[in-house]
Amino acid sequence: MNTIRPLLYKEWIKSRTVTLIAFGVALLCLFYTLYNFRTALHLKGVVHLWSVMIDREALFVERLRHIPMLLGCVVATAQMVPEVLQKRLKLTLHLPITDARGTCYMLLFGVGIIVVYIAIMLIGIASYYGCYMPRELLLRILRSMIPWCLAGPSAYFLTSWVILEGRLMQRIVALLISVGLLLLYFSAQTPEAYPAGMMVTLLLLTVFSSILPLHAVNRFRKGFIH
Repeated sequence: MNTIRPLLYKEWIKSRTVTLIAFGVALLCLFYTLYNFRTALHLKGVVHLWSVMIDREALFVERLRHIPMLLGCVVATAQMVPEVLQKRLKLTLHLPITDARGTCYMLLFGVGIIVVYIAIMLIGIASYYGCYMPRELLLRILRSMIPWCLAGPSAYFLTSWVILEGRLMQRIVALLISVGLLLLYFSAQTPEAYPAGMMVTLLLLTVFSSILPLHAVNRFRKGFIH
């Protein structure tokens, strides 16, 4: 516990400005989505919105599609760029804890921010939309948002991996792989397009992506840099 608190505080001091701005912008996107839904509700009526959702496969949350992913990229950049440019990673690896443990604390701080936003987003959508929509349509929205939510932590881990890789060629390869993997979360354009098997695949992909920054730090430790 005595080691955890200084590490988390270090991450907060290092990335708080960018993180707070990004988090605030993401919240504004959520509030704007809720406001637009409220406006459409008052202008068209709830029955019309139900009809649009069924006939045109609309969700009324499309503006939030890429927000978790973008937030993950920004938070990872705010955390990891100073570690690389200011040589802070070397100091972190000399703390009296294992390399994996120290890296995990760094990653938990960042991914925790993403998870908090995702929770606020889902609770906000479920609470507000649930007042006007039947259970089936609400579940349709929430299930359709699952890949977008998983893209948030995955983008955070993949961006961290790209930045922490020491050699330019490795960063380019990591970047290309990361872009390809993130596209999988957005390949479907219709609501509930992903079957259960694909959802499990995306979940496993998110878990797998969490290992990649640890691999990059391990390579850094062994001297595979620049």
